[in-house]
Amino acid sequence: MVHQKTLTFFGVEVPDTLQGSLTELGSDVLSLAELQARLARMDLDETVKEARLPAVGLVAGLVVLLCCVPIALVGLAELLVWAGWLPRFGAYLAVAVAFALLAGLTSWLCLRSLARSGRAFDRSRQELRRNLDWITRVVSEGGSLRLRQPQHWMRYR
Repeated sequence: MVHQKTLTFFGVEVPDTLQGSLTELGSDVLSLAELQARLARMDLDETVKEARLPAVGLVAGLVVLLCCVPIALVGLAELLVWAGWLPRFGAYLAVAVAFALLAGLTSWLCLRSLARSGRAFDRSRQELRRNLDWITRVVSEGGSLRLRQPQHWMRYR
């Protein structure tokens, strides 16, 4: 077909129809990349918003533990010694163990909340997986790219 334009691609002449398909594919891949970046940004914003309060709670809990608690622990241990319930070493040991468990429980609860805040990226990961599957299917099967766009693309435009 003499009237068709040709493009040379790595030394091979590519017909105009294939060139248009490659252009469509390139355009669709760029659209996918842009949408994927937008979704990742939304997920990052959501994750930061969810993690802010537990992180503040964790830092505040650790600051209180490091600054104020040792003085209170010594006072409590001395109270146990004064009351005659335990000898001095036993009172110090009992108070230290009890409050170490309390601090550990508080930190564990805050860390668990922080770990849950990263789930927003599951949405980006699933969307990327669907997009890569679509690109693979279009490249392997060929055909009209515009008719095969996933419906979930329209949610983010």
